[in-house]
Amino acid sequence: PDLGNMTYAQSVAKGVSILNNAINAQLTAPIPRDVITFGYSQGASIVNNYIVQLMANGSPHVGDLSFILAAAGNNPNGGLLSRFPGFY
Repeated sequence: PDLGNMTYAQSVAKGVSILNNAINAQLTAPIPRDVITFGYSQGASIVNNYIVQLMANGSPHVGDLSFILAAAGNNPNGGLLSRFPGFY
């Protein structure tokens, strides 16, 4: 998808929506699958926000999901977003 000239926060929100749709497609397929999601850098921020959303809303599929994050900007101990508040 074309993310154009979105701010960082806008593109992460769009990524969360895209990720949610992709994961739901796998979980609700005729033969449901366990899902492993990998996120790197901004992708890790998208996965992090997706996890936060799952925690807030609850999910019957939590046991079917695994997540791997690398170079996460949301890392509270050294992530880019923790060092430069308001960065986009």
